[in-house]
Amino acid sequence: MICSAGENLADSVVADSAQVKRYGMLIHTEGRRLRDMVERVLDFAGIMPGSPAPVRADVDLAAVIADAVGGVAAEARERGVVVTVNGTGSAPTVAGDAAALRSAIENIVGNAVKYSRDGASVEVETEAVNGGVRLRVVDRGLGIDAADLPHVFKPFYRGRRALDAQVRGAGIGLSVVRQVIDAHGGTVAVVSRPGDGTTVTVDLPRRAAGGAAVQS
Repeated sequence: MICSAGENLADSVVADSAQVKRYGMLIHTEGRRLRDMVERVLDFAGIMPGSPAPVRADVDLAAVIADAVGGVAAEARERGVVVTVNGTGSAPTVAGDAAALRSAIENIVGNAVKYSRDGASVEVETEAVNGGVRLRVVDRGLGIDAADLPHVFKPFYRGRRALDAQVRGAGIGLSVVRQVIDAHGGTVAVVSRPGDGTTVTVDLPRRAAGGAAVQS
């Protein structure tokens, strides 16, 4: 996205100021996402599943989700994808690293937008489950083949449908997402069917007294 937007600007493909502004916002947004992803890779590279996150503080998950969705808003608008957020008012406070959680959720929602057809919809939902919180991101895009599903959290792995459709990506996003969620004592799962879209479900434990995460 950064390269294509930059090339269009350099080649004067876009002329009017409104389009130039949109492309500038896309470059800024994608650049920030790339920076955040690199930071998360560096932060969590040495963390094994079940280890504590680097920062433990009260996290307003509703605000984190809103921030994450806002981070992909420019790309969603460019492709006519509508992102709907439901249920965040009931999300309990969790303990952890707000920046890391925002980056992980933004990656999940960004993937949903990226793999959706133009004009499609993406739903972001939260609900309280056993005192914790469940986040579900649902798209109706390309979907993932059954043979690829067991490998989606492996670094640099990309499924056949993503390659065939020439969807951009390096295959590290979901690997980092799992590291972040594991470090917060949570779980992440992917359910998908080719052509029917993908659902990513994240379960995070509630915050306990003193700031620790409680397993449900």
